[in-house]
Amino acid sequence: MPAKGSSIPKPNASNASSERPMENEEWKQRPPYLIQPPEEFGPVKWQAKCQCGQVTYKISREKPLKAKYCHCRGCQVMHGAPFQWAAIFHKSDLTFDKGAHGLSFYSSAHSTREYEVPTKVSCSFCRTPIMDEGRNVCLIFPEAIVAGDSDEERQKWREAFAPDCHIFYDKRCIEILDGKTKWSGMDEESDLVDDYVLAPWNVTRAVQSRGINRMLPSLMSSSSHWDLSLETFICGDLRDEISSAQIGFDAYSSSWAATVNGLAAAVTQITDNEMSNLLSQGGVELADRYAPLWFFGQAQNQPPCYPTWAFGGSPTSPDTYDDAHKTPAAPQCDYPNVGCKCRNPGVGIGNQGPAFPIYFTYKRCSDTEVRVVYNLFYEKDGAEVIGIETGHDYDWERVIIIHSRDANNMWAPSRALLSAHSGYHDLAWGDIQNTLTTDEIIAGDAKNPNGVQNNDHPKVYVAWSKHAHFDDRNTGWNDPISQSTDNAFRSDDWWYYVDKSYYILSDDTTAAGKALGSANWGDATSNPPSVHASVCSAP
Repeated sequence: MPAKGSSIPKPNASNASSERPMENEEWKQRPPYLIQPPEEFGPVKWQAKCQCGQVTYKISREKPLKAKYCHCRGCQVMHGAPFQWAAIFHKSDLTFDKGAHGLSFYSSAHSTREYEVPTKVSCSFCRTPIMDEGRNVCLIFPEAIVAGDSDEERQKWREAFAPDCHIFYDKRCIEILDGKTKWSGMDEESDLVDDYVLAPWNVTRAVQSRGINRMLPSLMSSSSHWDLSLETFICGDLRDEISSAQIGFDAYSSSWAATVNGLAAAVTQITDNEMSNLLSQGGVELADRYAPLWFFGQAQNQPPCYPTWAFGGSPTSPDTYDDAHKTPAAPQCDYPNVGCKCRNPGVGIGNQGPAFPIYFTYKRCSDTEVRVVYNLFYEKDGAEVIGIETGHDYDWERVIIIHSRDANNMWAPSRALLSAHSGYHDLAWGDIQNTLTTDEIIAGDAKNPNGVQNNDHPKVYVAWSKHAHFDDRNTGWNDPISQSTDNAFRSDDWWYYVDKSYYILSDDTTAAGKALGSANWGDATSNPPSVHASVCSAP
């Protein structure tokens, strides 16, 4: 309390955030404090303001460089919340409408209220946190974005600022079961932390106590009935059980839906006659019926090489099968620049990747087994580490899906072979960690749900550096040695489901297969026709 007779101190509404005059104010002439006219700043994608409206700013970038939840003690205290939601932008992506006027600064690193990066920026009147400014980027808080009132506007806002991961999760106040990567400290620099997982007895007890097991047949009779019934269960008595587990309600709802759907999921079967027809029609429809959804990720802000055409093709033009059009190999660059001078995804993370081809083959190995091979081509793999090349010119990788006929003459995928470091990960179909239905593929929702097994389309994660295939993500290891092991970094920054028009039959009876089989691919010897020749004995 102020002493009797003294005036109540007023909030600092000037741009001088320290009690001492600032000797060097050149920073006011740099982004984001430099006031820019609209024609210089460019199109505005987002607008934001503090609680009282004194501070307003604009953003010219549609999506942040990265978004994350931070659970560190400092963020919990500063924001008065269990965690901080933050989005990273270039400083030039922001402009304050009033420049530095109305802003206060606090540098926790130097315990000063003078402007000195890194600094925490807030409104000098209502004290709303505005951003954390670093030396190279700034970190804003999406809650301040004026997102609009309609469901469509708010959905666009949520998707644009969706976090990639949790950091300092060891300091968490609550469990958040959202399937996102969780780091014990800084991302890419600390240990991974497992999600809280419902114990089997909890799942069983919840199902039995609500009678869901008795109602599954009727719930699954129509998708609309299923959605309504599930919402009724989740929004009713289960809320108390969920809260007691300290799981966010929305996250639990998504996880519970995946759990119950997983119990009912079953890969689509086809009849013996259907299989015969699919084989006689050239194999494309069969390949598409159970095709993977492919995921690619970047590490250390370095994009990967991305699949491409082997003989000069592109999304708009086919391969030309002669040596003059053979795609050149890409050179090795210093690690971690694994994607230098080769095709990259070319779009921001969190988006569908561009088109690429699948050089596929198929073979009936016996009366009860058919195998389909999905081959991907790259201009290289690996990188140079301390003068040593860890990769080679060109790279061929593949997934083999094995279809089996049961005693009732019904066909379905039984196993998947995922190529990895000159061998395979051999997975029973029901053991593949993440699968999608055909309806989910058509809808284009690549990232959700996770953890549902035994559906028609497996999620296949391509390793960042050397392109080995996995059925799960692993973002805990980005050192060069790990990239040649099963610890290889793989993530889901981009995804693509290959359209049937980009399937190229490549056995040795086709022009593509003959060209691929006769070309010199260096150490990448597992070209499609060579794999096809022995596919029935793999792995």
